[in-house]
This record gives sequence, structure tokens and C-alpha cells, in this order.
Amino acid sequence: MRRLAVLTAFALSSPASARDFAPRNDLEIVALDLATGAVKWVHKGAPLGHAHCELYPKLLAVYPHYDVRDRSKPMLLDPATGAVASDTRDPKQLIAASSVQWIRGPLTLANGWTAKFDAGNTRTIEWKDPSTGKVVWTIDPGVYAERVLAYKDLALVGWGYLTDEAILEAYKPGAKTPAWRIDFNVLLGKPKAKKALERLGRVQPQVIGDVLYLQTGQHVFAIAPATGKILWRLDAANAIGVKYEPDLYGGALDVSVFSRDKDTLVVMFEKRVFALDARTGRVQWHVDPDTFPHSAFPLAHGGVVYLSSGPKRGKAIRGNP
Repeated sequence: MRRLAVLTAFALSSPASARDFAPRNDLEIVALDLATGAVKWVHKGAPLGHAHCELYPKLLAVYPHYDVRDRSKPMLLDPATGAVASDTRDPKQLIAASSVQWIRGPLTLANGWTAKFDAGNTRTIEWKDPSTGKVVWTIDPGVYAERVLAYKDLALVGWGYLTDEAILEAYKPGAKTPAWRIDFNVLLGKPKAKKALERLGRVQPQVIGDVLYLQTGQHVFAIAPATGKILWRLDAANAIGVKYEPDLYGGALDVSVFSRDKDTLVVMFEKRVFALDARTGRVQWHVDPDTFPHSAFPLAHGGVVYLSSGPKRGKAIRGNP
């Protein structure tokens, strides 16, 4: 059963009217001070909706597409000023790039085994030995996983959408059972009954360095990927005194992305961008980027965070000390 069309469609749980989900072309690119959220510069160029960025030593390349693989028609900017710049892209000098919401293999473990994964379309995850091309290991979580990541010698498998689950498992090569497993509905005391509105139904993990960051609903976790130990967790909505829906999640796509620069972690929710202390999860500041129903896709580096933003972007609000 192929479910890609379902997975990529907007969720219909929000009471918002249909016109609230109309695509936009009025977004702009902004650079914010990573320490305070203050605006450093704004670039208003060609009509813009979705955008992903690549950062080079003296160039910010902005690709006006949802699919991060589409690198056509880039906006080329000076990362220090936002002014139009000449094309000096060199793959060997790429510093950082925006993270993606949907990871589509190939994946490679430390032992060299590889797997192809397409969210929502891959149930049995097959790992091959590249020297022979033969399948040497399979993982079948019993559902169509949304997330599969490779971290050193671990395969991380997450799922939830359309299953009323929010689960992440970690497997070592060749294993039939996980080395560790977190059921976030159980961890957070959510109702056991399926279809209960309070249940979480999606996980979004991303590994940066040696830390696994994960968003499920309004919750953000930092996890040691080798052991599954939770390093810290944050209820983002409660931390700033708002409701998850509609203040962080507008009903389109409940899938965050992360970007980290040294000790600051930037977390993108659908309607809010947070800067957190990466060591503790404490909120440093947050801002409404005014991108809905699109996503901001932040890229943090060198004390600056680059992202897309709408003309009604809010001012950054400091977190509690």
C-alpha cells in the first residue's frame, strides 16, 4: 500500500478555513542575530514561497522550492548584508544547508551497509552490502515508517502518522529487536485509547553532531542516540505561555526541523521559530516568522540564523531567564 500522497498532503485536523492554506509568494529572506533574534537584514526579491538555503564562505544561495533537491533559479545573496551577489558556489566550500522535512535515502551505516528509504512508501527497510549488492539485513517495524536515519552503527526508525503512535526505535546492524525504544505517548502520559485527540501521532528526529533532537507535537527532546537516554525535554507551548494549536501549529504540517550553531539550537515549528540553549533546552527567544502555510527552514551559522519570513513577521521575544 503506497501512502506518499497521503503523507505529503496537509493534515485536516485544524478548524482553519481552506483559504488559510493558500500558497503564498510574498515571503522574504531575513537574517536574525542568533543571540537575540534581532533583524540584521531583510531581502525582498522575486516572489517567494518555500525556500531552502546553502551557505558558502561569501554567499548565501536561496532556492525557492519546497524540494531541497531542486537547486534551480537560486537567489544569490551576500550573507553579511543581504545584497545580491555573484555566483561563487563551490560544493567543496559548502558550510551548511537548511535541513529537510522528508529524508529520502540513501542511508549508510558505519559498517558500510546502505539502504534506500522513501517516507510512507517503504515498509521493509532493506540494508545491502555494497560490495555484493545483496540484502544482508531487513527491518520491518510493522508499519510504514516516516523516518529512518543512520547514526554510526545505528538505524533509527520512527513512525506515527495514521497509526496514532509516536515511536522511535534504534537498531544495531543485524538485530531483529531494537537496542532501545521510546513510545512518546507512554512517556508523556497520553491516553491509551487510539483516536484520542490528546495522543501524539508523529515524530520528527534529526541528528546533529552526537545529539538526536526530536519533535513530537509541542514537545522537543534531546536524546543520546547511542543509548536512548533523554538529555532534556521542553514543552515549547507551555514554555512561552501559548497553545500548541493554533499558535505553533496551524494545521498544515506538524513537522519541525532543527539547525544548531555551537550552543544554540534553532527549532522551526509551523508558526514559530525558537532559539534554545542546546545544552539545556531553555528558550532564549522565539519569533512568529509569518510563513504559514509554508515553513521557515532556518539555517544557523556564525551567530546568524537565515530563514524565510512574511511581511507581518513578529518581533523576537526573549525567553525566561
